[in-house]
Amino acid sequence: MGCQYIKKYSDFIGVYEKLYHLQADQSLEEIYDLVEKVLICKYKISIHLLFMSIFNAIRYNYRSIAIYVNILNNILKKHSFKYKDLLQYKTLNEHGDLCSDEIHSYLRISKKSNTSNQIEFDTNSLPKEGEIQYMIIYDQVDKFREYVTQHSLESITIKVPCFIRMDPIEACCYFGSVNIFFFLISNYDIKITKQCYQYSFIGGNIDIINKCKKNNEIDEKCLNYIISSHNHQCLEYIFQMDLFDPQYIDGDLIIISQNLKVVFLLLEKHNNLVTPWCAAFPQTIDVFKNRSIDFSKISLAGCTAIHYAAVGNSNEIAEFLISQGVDVNAKNDYNETALHYSPYKETSEVLISSGIDINAKQVKGYTALHLAVNINNKEVSELLISHGADINSRDIDDKTPLLYATENNCKEMVEFLISHGADVNAKDKKYNTPLYCATENNCKEMVEFLITHGADVNAKDKKYNTPLYCAIKRRNKEITELLISHGADINFKDRYGTNMLHWAAKVNNKKIGELPISDIDEVDIAALGLATKENSKEIIKLLILHGADIKAKDIYGNTVLHYAAYGSDKDIIEFLISRGADFNDKNKEDLTILHCSAKGNNIEVAELFILHGTNVNSKDKSGKTPLHYAAENNSKEVAELLILHGADVNSKDENDITPLHYAADKGSKEVAELLILHGANVNVKDNYQRTAIFSAVDNNCREIVELLLLHGADVNLKDKYGQTLLHYAAENENQEVVEFLISHGADINIKDENGRTALFYATTNCKYYKEIIMFLLSCGAFIDTIDKDGKTPLHYVCENYYDHVSELLLSQGAYIDSKDKDEKTPLHYAVLTDNSTLVKLLLSHGAYIDSKDKDEKTPLHYAIENNNSKMVELLISHGADISSKINLSSKLNLEKYSQGSQVIT
Repeated sequence: MGCQYIKKYSDFIGVYEKLYHLQADQSLEEIYDLVEKVLICKYKISIHLLFMSIFNAIRYNYRSIAIYVNILNNILKKHSFKYKDLLQYKTLNEHGDLCSDEIHSYLRISKKSNTSNQIEFDTNSLPKEGEIQYMIIYDQVDKFREYVTQHSLESITIKVPCFIRMDPIEACCYFGSVNIFFFLISNYDIKITKQCYQYSFIGGNIDIINKCKKNNEIDEKCLNYIISSHNHQCLEYIFQMDLFDPQYIDGDLIIISQNLKVVFLLLEKHNNLVTPWCAAFPQTIDVFKNRSIDFSKISLAGCTAIHYAAVGNSNEIAEFLISQGVDVNAKNDYNETALHYSPYKETSEVLISSGIDINAKQVKGYTALHLAVNINNKEVSELLISHGADINSRDIDDKTPLLYATENNCKEMVEFLISHGADVNAKDKKYNTPLYCATENNCKEMVEFLITHGADVNAKDKKYNTPLYCAIKRRNKEITELLISHGADINFKDRYGTNMLHWAAKVNNKKIGELPISDIDEVDIAALGLATKENSKEIIKLLILHGADIKAKDIYGNTVLHYAAYGSDKDIIEFLISRGADFNDKNKEDLTILHCSAKGNNIEVAELFILHGTNVNSKDKSGKTPLHYAAENNSKEVAELLILHGADVNSKDENDITPLHYAADKGSKEVAELLILHGANVNVKDNYQRTAIFSAVDNNCREIVELLLLHGADVNLKDKYGQTLLHYAAENENQEVVEFLISHGADINIKDENGRTALFYATTNCKYYKEIIMFLLSCGAFIDTIDKDGKTPLHYVCENYYDHVSELLLSQGAYIDSKDKDEKTPLHYAVLTDNSTLVKLLLSHGAYIDSKDKDEKTPLHYAIENNNSKMVELLISHGADISSKINLSSKLNLEKYSQGSQVIT
């Protein structure tokens, strides 16, 4: 029976097979002609489903994306569909968009006026001749062979949209590049993975498939890839040999790929394998009429056959199902009826005439009208409204269909809905109205239309913003004028107390000065400061004209000049000073204008303020001068200017930090050189007894370390905690700096206040860089030095679970049974941290298994305390003495380990 149907619909099946197996050089006219004549005209497949299937084809045949885009554009042009509307169409497949995000990221709507409804794609995303991906795609084995003689195979990864990055062998399987595939497996030790087998069904090369199938089985992904890529040769084989598990069948995927052949092959196996989803294929009408079909079967998402009939515009199947008593109002797990899935007039009419609830809402509150409007489907919208659909129905965000139409900038739909009674001032949960949405979209025609139909120009959203705020934010003079001319309140304030001039200043909307705004009530420092930061002289003049106080301060004590100092140009500063701005003002942190210009690396402004007599050594509340900020922000030019005018290069802030400390901390070598050149003391200490070189080492700035040592920095100086530069470098795992410091006289065995040398810091921090430890040892670091707690480096690595460092120390002769002040050995700590790997390592190097600490406990006692039966077993198997007694309560029964020996109590 299935074969009979396959033959009957061979043209439909054949066109899709050709469509999925396009070659990049194939004739566009030939394939488009087939699509138009067979799929669209004869079988009347919907444009939505056709686009969905072509996007799916791109996923599995990415090299032919250019020809696919041309086919899509031809369809759009001939059938007057809008690409942006098609992208809103939802499928049953996990409620995902028509086009996957990753494929869509390569495509865009043309911005050219003559092709505004055409799709463009980024040609730069395609590999070019000579690139490794191009070689693999087109199986250029000779060029590939030459390429890999100059590049490591491990460095090659291939990016295919919608898939994780592939290595070369996987990419060969995906693209069916058989010559490179066999070159790789013949010349490299390459494992053929499960992913290779899965991708081989997309590439469809039989030789590759046969090579990959060894030790691999057909799994769910294999089946999905076979179906999605229309690999019918493999499809027939696995069906004939029963090599698939029926539970792998994904009906939604079969619909998306429009693989009708799978439907009929499954039908030969059993009816239940194709229900309920086969209803999405109108060609299965005879199956429903002539075979015993279980109409009650539902999908995993709760969809019935009638839902699927709506998806595929299978109106005959829908009529038949309803005639057989199928519930037209059946809902799936998302509370959706078939009407939610029907963007087609014919099937929608069948459902409505059969009594479907036209205003039913799904879980997000969408009615069928919401969904029809969202894809700009006027035909279905009109049908729904004519049969009583609530035109002002709200979803869970309180959005009406009109709000969606304005958000999508669909003027014709907006006009249609309003003409049928849609509330023009309906607000969603954010209190956005259609007028606000239209203003947000910069659509003047829509704004004008809504206003003339009663839209409230002063409607406020939850942040108290009006459409006027939005127009100014968008720098749209025409819409701003339009709103004001229709009564928009120019004195209205948002919840932060800012008015339209603040908004204009914030976005540097220079066109605001051209508007009729003479009635603005008040302007404060915030608006003036924003305009100054944006370098907008026109808006500054406008604000002053409307009463902005040039000497006003914000809540932080900043004047307009503080704002200007960060980024404004010299002309604006001079203009503000000419209008009375005080250049000696300080804010609440005692920052002068000169501090701010140094922070903002604004040399022109800094120079101007210095010429006006600003104190170059003024300190803020933290004790910083402008030179501190210039050094901190790597502002060499500003620092040079300040020094030239008398800045103190050794000035200290409240933490005794000098500009040189800040330059070293930020890696500002040029500033550091400048400061030293002008007398900065390289050995000045901060309140932690650290000189500038500590900051350089702490931030791994080798060049500055070298510079400071060259100018007399003490390499063995200790900070407040007794740590030297070498301690810092070892802790930061910076081998280059460690080597450099030792080569310049750093004492390798000097101890901090806790008695720890650089080796301690290296072993407890260099989890992955054993080279530093080896270097320190090779330079004479004492491997068994003890700190104030009596611990050696080996104690710490055992305590911190660093197995490989322990192995290194043991291999270099570390004393394995050293005891700390609690008389614990490294083995005690390994057991305490439940590290069986480390315990085995220590025992293999001869650690004394029965060593006792000051509490008379052996490692075995601690294993029992930790209730670690595996550790107990390990220790006993290595000869631990289980007769040793202390007062210890244990939950473990040791009899099974002791084989009759006395148990610890």
